[in-house]
Amino acid sequence: MESQSSQNDLDYLFQTFGRALAHWSSVEHRCYVFYYALMSGANPHLISVNWHSIQSFDNKITLLDRCAMFAISRTAYADGWSPLVKRLRSASNERNIIAHSSIMSRVLEDGIPSPLYFGPSILDATAKIRGRLENSNHKYSAERLSDLAEKFETLVGDLVSFTEIHFPQARVDFAY
Repeated sequence: MESQSSQNDLDYLFQTFGRALAHWSSVEHRCYVFYYALMSGANPHLISVNWHSIQSFDNKITLLDRCAMFAISRTAYADGWSPLVKRLRSASNERNIIAHSSIMSRVLEDGIPSPLYFGPSILDATAKIRGRLENSNHKYSAERLSDLAEKFETLVGDLVSFTEIHFPQARVDFAY
């Protein structure tokens, strides 16, 4: 029976991991829609090529931020976009942690294995040097992954709202 319980725990861990990454893909999509709105009037193909040529999402966030500085009012930037972009950067960091993590379990002091979680690989020397292996901020249990998925989902809603408020006319043409 214990092996079935372990399998159920593993299945749930995978489910929450997948849910978090699925919601993250929606964050990336909504950032593209916001960029598209910022660039309204430009050739849609060039907008797409420009955005999708940038490989690092952190660099895409910087591009969004710099474009937003010129495209929206100072008040909207300070009160709306600035807090949102800070949340985007934080979320991107968490996404990077889970995307480059491994399934882990530690043997606790009493000799019993800890519950499974996603965390830095014990083979990652950089993670060891930087103290990430023992840092609880870099360990994602199923519960924490579920919370992260909700955080990403909320971020998507906030990106949608911000885009609709400041660019109500923006519509992405997906039929290139």
